[in-house]
Amino acid sequence: MENPYTKITISPPPQEPDPKKLKMSTTTSDDDETTTTDTTKKQRYKRRKVAIFFAYCGVGYQGMQKNPGAKTIEGDLEEALYLSNAVPEQDRNNPKRYD
Repeated sequence: MENPYTKITISPPPQEPDPKKLKMSTTTSDDDETTTTDTTKKQRYKRRKVAIFFAYCGVGYQGMQKNPGAKTIEGDLEEALYLSNAVPEQDRNNPKRYD
């Protein structure tokens, strides 16, 4: 038989512990440097091969292969890939980098 004088205690729900403190840096202006470097970094993607299946109307173009001074399909395709961020700035106009 249970003791009628036993008191049931309810403990409060557990609280999350305080977050760990960051280690101190040896530089004095660490806060200023991290904010400027984080915003200037470009996101890099892993290279992978893709296939592009497209159709075009050849009116107004002077051929398929890129040719300096002429409006070509390959030139417009390269420009479209650059504008859609599929080809980075440093690889623009360098088809060996994305062939």
